Amino acid sequence: MQTPMFVFVGLKENIIEQDIICLSEKLQQIFDEGKLPIKFIKKDKLLNARFENVSYYVSLIRDKNEIKDWTKMAKDFELDGNKQPVDEVEFLECNNRKKIKNPAFYSDQHYSIAETIFDSLNNFSEMEIYFYH
Repeated sequence: MQTPMFVFVGLKENIIEQDIICLSEKLQQIFDEGKLPIKFIKKDKLLNARFENVSYYVSLIRDKNEIKDWTKMAKDFELDGNKQPVDEVEFLECNNRKKIKNPAFYSDQHYSIAETIFDSLNNFSEMEIYFYH
């Protein structure tokens, strides 16, 4: 059975520790302003949060070889995803396919949170974004 989660992996060669801290602070500010009860917890290169029954994972990496581990994890949790990075159009198409395939699995609010995370990652220059859900 598929696990309800959204996984984002940002790949950027010159990523630094401060980038994940800034991302965490930015996301927290956005969700606090929107009065959404979601809190991101940072552990090493990973941010995680939970909203209702859905988990959100965001990792920033510099080594493309780590994508294999994330892809395997996604397969183990029966998540949809691609071995290639996604742009905004592909990200939205992935979400639309999921909505059609299993309309009750995620709510509109869950997708909205995911879009906010994607947009925040997309603000980094030269970052490849991998997405599983």
